[in-house]
Amino acid sequence: MKYIVFIMVLSCVAITADCQVDKRDSIRNEVEKYVQTVNRAAAVFLNRQLPAEERLKAIAPHAVIYDERQIAQFKQTVLSNDETPEIRAMALNKLYQHVDKDDALYKQIITWFADPQTPKVLRRETLNLISNLSFSSLIGVLDVYPKMVEDPDPDFRMFAISKLIMNGDARTEQLLIRGLENPPSALVQPADAIELLSRKPVPESKKGA
Repeated sequence: MKYIVFIMVLSCVAITADCQVDKRDSIRNEVEKYVQTVNRAAAVFLNRQLPAEERLKAIAPHAVIYDERQIAQFKQTVLSNDETPEIRAMALNKLYQHVDKDDALYKQIITWFADPQTPKVLRRETLNLISNLSFSSLIGVLDVYPKMVEDPDPDFRMFAISKLIMNGDARTEQLLIRGLENPPSALVQPADAIELLSRKPVPESKKGA
């Protein structure tokens, strides 16, 4: 009887192992299929003979690009003056994890980010990207933030002010206080100024007080 039970246990173990292998193979096949789907979508996006709408629609559902050659082509698309701002913004959207490793691309993004004359859709994508990199601590306080405290776009102005305040920038703090004291000169709404000032880091000497 014990022998029969032992054989049954071994059979169950073998079946379980086979199931696990089959499951791993199934997952691997699904991943490979998805990567191939993304590669095909990227090829459509990179085909400049196609209408912009078709190119954008093809790549929009996919978050990242996997093929190294296509990644390089997406970078070229971002930097190409022959592409529309919408196409360049979409290409940039798929390169977030590669930007900090490419100096030329990174510098161009910062230039677009700081310039109010950048086409809106492209500049908005740079804000999303900078926010993402800031959140992941891949970049620190940018040199362009001080001049952006008076940016005509309130979203960019708020973002720059927030980053400076969180870094303890005394000049930005004074600008916000001055705006509360003299509303016509305010950079942001009073409620926003108060909320931003509340983010100011507490000096180490006062934490234990």
